Amino acid sequence: MYALSTVCTHLGCTPSWQDGEQKFKCPCHGSGFYKSGINFEGPAPRPLERFRISLGDDGLILVDKSKKFQQEKGEWNNPESFLNV
Repeated sequence: MYALSTVCTHLGCTPSWQDGEQKFKCPCHGSGFYKSGINFEGPAPRPLERFRISLGDDGLILVDKSKKFQQEKGEWNNPESFLNV
């Protein structure tokens, strides 16, 4: 499990989830992202970023938006960028 930042990596617009197409779509310039966050259409130069995610002592999932991870820097391999469930 991971928590994606919904800020387009092109110019910072907010992509929304398109359930019928199973993708995030940016309304500004048409960038498309798979549910994994990987970009596959439009001008976005890189995937969406992930937030730090962890499991609290009480069993709740915690998302820390102050820490982001970028796929192109290899940071998606960092154990804080995903949660094994």
